[in-house]
Amino acid sequence: MIESQKIGEYLIARHLGNVGKTNVWTVDNTSGQFLGSVKWYSPWRQYCFFIANGLVLNNRCMNDIKNFLDKCNEEHSDVCD
Repeated sequence: MIESQKIGEYLIARHLGNVGKTNVWTVDNTSGQFLGSVKWYSPWRQYCFFIANGLVLNNRCMNDIKNFLDKCNEEHSDVCD
């Protein structure tokens, strides 16, 4: 079963699993539309949001995704320490 969690009022992150030592999530809206994915970006050594083509977000949704990324990066840092 895919673990999912609500991020903000309109977004849902679904954990797809691990790739090596890092996690991968899809981000969908509450209607089930794919918005992008969150995964580790090695050149920047942090989790990043990979946006689906043609995506439009307002500041509230962008902030919800930013908060989710902050949480992912903080948890990854804790695991690495």
